Amino acid sequence: MLQLRGEIVPIYEMAAVETRFSPDRCIVVVNLPDLVAGLIVDEVLDVLEVGDEQLHLKPGAESWWARIGDGAEESIVPVLEPAELVKG
Repeated sequence: MLQLRGEIVPIYEMAAVETRFSPDRCIVVVNLPDLVAGLIVDEVLDVLEVGDEQLHLKPGAESWWARIGDGAEESIVPVLEPAELVKG
């Protein structure tokens, strides 16, 4: 649990194996419609704003990916749905 601006926020570990929190790791706070939660992650490389036209459903799965950039600098990245990560 974390107290953030007077509100108690549950914290969720994203690693497959439980590890100790250290200064090398960080907490990403997500604001969902019915919950504010913290996700412990190893690192954050970038935060991107993705438009609906960039989102694609992975064939045969229920996971999403986004096409970022254009031309030679284009990347395909997985899109995480925070509500799915904290449901439990």
